[in-house]
Amino acid sequence: MTQIIKLELTLDELNFILGALGELPAKTSMALIVKIQAIAQEQMKPQSIQEVKSVPEKKVN
Repeated sequence: MTQIIKLELTLDELNFILGALGELPAKTSMALIVKIQAIAQEQMKPQSIQEVKSVPEKKVN
C-alpha cells in the first residue's frame, strides 16, 4: 500500500522544489511537476470556489 504524506510549504518553498525538479530530465520529473502544480492550483483558488465544490449537488428527477 502506498502511503500518502501531506506537507505544508510556503509558495516560495514549493517554487524552489519545482525549480529543482525542473533541473532533472523531463521524463523523470514531469509527472511529479504536473501533479504538484495541479494540487497547488486547487489550493490557491479563492475559498468561496472551494466551498461550492464541496457542497453535494442535488439530483433533479
